[in-house]
Amino acid sequence: NLKEFEPHWVLYENGKPIQQGTLEALDIEPQAAENVQIPLKPFNKAAGNEYFLNVDFRLSEDTPWAKKGYMVAREQFKLSNNKAAAPSGISSLPPLKVNDGKKSLVISGQDFQASFDKNSGVLMSYKYKNSELIKEGFTPNFWRAPTDNDFGNRMPKRCADWKEASEKRKLKTFQLHKISDSALKIDINYSLPAEAVYKITYTVLGNGEIEVDNVFMPFGDDLPELPRLGLKMEMPEGFEKLTFYGRGPQENYWDRKTGAFVGLHQSTVDEQYVPYISPQENGYKTDVRWFALQNDQGMGLMFAADSLICFSALHYTIEDLSQKKRGSKHTIDLHRKNFVSLNVDYGQTGVGGDNSWGARPLSKYTLWPKKYKYSFRLIPVDENTAFFSRYKQRFSL
Repeated sequence: NLKEFEPHWVLYENGKPIQQGTLEALDIEPQAAENVQIPLKPFNKAAGNEYFLNVDFRLSEDTPWAKKGYMVAREQFKLSNNKAAAPSGISSLPPLKVNDGKKSLVISGQDFQASFDKNSGVLMSYKYKNSELIKEGFTPNFWRAPTDNDFGNRMPKRCADWKEASEKRKLKTFQLHKISDSALKIDINYSLPAEAVYKITYTVLGNGEIEVDNVFMPFGDDLPELPRLGLKMEMPEGFEKLTFYGRGPQENYWDRKTGAFVGLHQSTVDEQYVPYISPQENGYKTDVRWFALQNDQGMGLMFAADSLICFSALHYTIEDLSQKKRGSKHTIDLHRKNFVSLNVDYGQTGVGGDNSWGARPLSKYTLWPKKYKYSFRLIPVDENTAFFSRYKQRFSL
């Protein structure tokens, strides 16, 4: 009977509690159902804000297996909000300067500079207030460090084409387009050996913000599922402080996420690593609205999306965490890197687990080869940046 538990509720606005309370004991028998009223007070749903109601049930008395107050069940409910924040025009943004050389394209503006390698299409440098935010720029990535379940269902062999596609892309076109004095667009097209193309469009604004639009299009008829779809990059040493608004705080995946609630989470890159004795994919976060990495001085980079993105930030690369066969590497074989290995993704195929000797992830949690599109914005930040305000601020071209 539910009267053995204390029901608690909290209403969150953008991850911060704005109302909370405890319900009276609910005298509801097992397998019975009743409507229960949560005594929310009227509140204004501000444009662009997001609201969640979290409800949990805790032991009302000590038991032989847990003390009073121990949480035994919880759930999260999203409250609708149709008020979107109005975008701003770009006419008020500072002008951009362009140095279009034979090998590189350098775009600079107030407090920032972005440099692109025209031979590879890679954003090779991104400086904000003289702080370098990039060690290695974005490259398309379709691979993850195989999990125990991946080895069990032979994913590394079946999907090897996507590992090759991540490593052997070819730049086909690099085109610069002027939108206005304060906005430029760079279209970059890659061909992939797995009979597919990947297009990245960078839109650079006068305030230093860069929108990154991604389009993936396969052409082959017999391509296997994608283990992952996204971009990988590296940030320099020191960007250790992590703040994100999405599912957490623990690692979560497409088919392993309902126990990780959407919320505002603060952590470090070191704390993202999950030390599986057999190294593999780990530390992933799904349904992310935005995340930011900062150094001790507060300088850093924010990644914000209008839709949902996924990410991982570790001191280990995909290569570090990969094995030739299951059990051929252990945690003692890993050596922490002094940079941040970052993946910003559309998503990953689920991790499965019906068994670990052949069963594949369910079809509804599988990235089948088809056209995918996703976008996010790069926003340079400092110690004074209000993350939610910057997240809600959008510009219309």
